[in-house]
Amino acid sequence: MQTHRLVGAFGGGDYISQRLGTGQRDIDVRIAHWQRALSWLNGPWEGAFGKGLGRYPSTHLLAATATEPPGDYRLIGSDDDRRLVLSGGRHDIDWGQVLRVSQRIAPPGGQATLTLRARADRSVGLHVEVCEKNLLYHGACMFNNVEVPAGAGLWREISVPLSGGPVTGGGLWLPRPVVFSVGVLTRGSRLEIDDLELRDAGGRSLVQNGRFDEGMRAWYFTSDHHHMPWHLKSLPIHVLFDQGWAGALLLAALTLGALWRLAGGSARHHALAPVLSGSIVAFLIVGLIDSLLDMPRLSWLFYFLLLVALTLPGRVGRPGT
Repeated sequence: MQTHRLVGAFGGGDYISQRLGTGQRDIDVRIAHWQRALSWLNGPWEGAFGKGLGRYPSTHLLAATATEPPGDYRLIGSDDDRRLVLSGGRHDIDWGQVLRVSQRIAPPGGQATLTLRARADRSVGLHVEVCEKNLLYHGACMFNNVEVPAGAGLWREISVPLSGGPVTGGGLWLPRPVVFSVGVLTRGSRLEIDDLELRDAGGRSLVQNGRFDEGMRAWYFTSDHHHMPWHLKSLPIHVLFDQGWAGALLLAALTLGALWRLAGGSARHHALAPVLSGSIVAFLIVGLIDSLLDMPRLSWLFYFLLLVALTLPGRVGRPGT
């Protein structure tokens, strides 16, 4: 069975082959990325204690402003007249590099159409999609790209019919999340949008909070394949950047203490010891090439595993022994 899985992974498609073929280039890019990030730690204080938790994206933004700033989104206006501003980064923008503002929706019945108000000082390409999507992996999609003409501050009513699909969301036995997204395709552009209304062929409204009266409720942003502005792509480098050598040494001590307790210490005979040690080691292996601790749920899970490992009861002797 394991052999069949390996054959399927390597022979059933070209994704893994492509990843292996570009491995050296990926490593070179990541090493340069890590070196640049560590060069932004200024002075002995930041070297010892880091920039602070969650400071990498803003640090990257300020440092990259003169070269290739990433895309951006923000709400502007008063409480009763909010609108969303989308900005295109100055890097190359294609399907994977679009900064998307997204919302999970119910599967549309047939083809869907988006209506919205938009304005821009210069012509801007707008990307609209409805896709079956898990994290950054797309399935069936309906989409369209339209040009929003320059309007000298004037709002325009725009209708965007989407084609493709069908986007069904799967069935009850294997549901596939359906996600609606918008983003800009023009480098260095700025586009204001408001009054988003997505309806399917039956006229059913699919989007919540399309006027942004409730802020960003139900909305979130993603950058599917342009990751470097948001992640350090290495758990050790991430900890060094956020918490400095002090944080890195403390985390190393906690982790090594937990693993020693599970592998050679008082908890080594506990039934959970193999599971916990395997989980922690697997997390660390993936962490060599991904940040992981900048994701709250994964961060909580990792520290919870360390807590359990450090407090797991040791072997209790039998009565009379």
